[in-house]
This record gives sequence, structure tokens and C-alpha cells, in this order.
Amino acid sequence: MNKDKQLHNDKINLSQLVLLGLGSLIGSGWLFGAWEASSIAGPAAIISWVLGFLVIGTIAYNYIEIGTMFPQSGGMSNYAQYTHGSLLGFIAAWANWVSLVTIIPIEAVSAVQYMSSWPWNWAKPMKHLMENGSISTYGLLAVYLIIVYFFIIKLLVRKTFNIIYEFNFCI
Repeated sequence: MNKDKQLHNDKINLSQLVLLGLGSLIGSGWLFGAWEASSIAGPAAIISWVLGFLVIGTIAYNYIEIGTMFPQSGGMSNYAQYTHGSLLGFIAAWANWVSLVTIIPIEAVSAVQYMSSWPWNWAKPMKHLMENGSISTYGLLAVYLIIVYFFIIKLLVRKTFNIIYEFNFCI
């Protein structure tokens, strides 16, 4: 109970909230998703985006309603526990944890894929990060360096440099 009170005392200001939303929206998935969908379905991919919006919008609306009814930390796992029982709450908590642990490596791999396709002359060394559609040894090294960079930045600037932390959190 003390932990819940401590979590509720921490406030998120408006700039942190905006950057959190931008970081959630502007990731690698929507760019790769649009590219793959348009290469398969062409202009008809817009229909799938509208259908996806309706489905995700419905799910998001349910989370908004449940979140206003039960404002507490650990929302996703607690909501699943309230509505579907302890087993699904446990599974939802683990799924949430796995997604949070894997997001930085996934984004690092996506960044390497993007960097390998840069057309500028100064970025020609980046072409060696990918070989035949797969990540190369140099690409893996770049992924590890990006992960270490994010770890160090988040460790050092957690409380000292709030603006830099917010920028990196958005990325």
C-alpha cells in the first residue's frame, strides 16, 4: 500500500506526458508497418489502417474507462486480474514486462536497419550494417552500442538533466 501511495505522489508534467505520447506513437513499427502494408496491398493498405484504428481505438477506450474507475499503479495486470481472474492478470503482467524489456533492443535493431538505408554520401559506411537483408556483425556491434548508450544516458541523467532525459525517453 505504501508503494502505491509513493507511485501516486510522483507527478508527470505536461511536457513529459506529451513526449511519452510521442515516444509511444513515433516508433519503428508504424514506419515498417506502412512500408510492408503498402508493398503488399498498395493503396488498399489505407483500409487496413482504418480497421486497425477502429480495433485499437475500442481497446484504448476500454482501458481509459477502466483506468478512470480504478486509478492505481500496475494498471494492465490489475485490470486483467479484475476482469478475468488471477491467472490472466499474471499472464498480462509477464507480457507487459517482456514487452518493456524487449523494446529497447527492438528499437536498436530498427535504428540500424534505417541507418543502413540512408542515401547520403556521408552515410555510406552504414551500408555495411546490413547484408542480404540480415544484420551483419558490424550491425550487431552498432545495436549493442545503441543499447549501451541508452543505458548510460538513462542512468546518468535520470534526475540531473530532466530535459535530456525527456528527449531520450521520447526517442
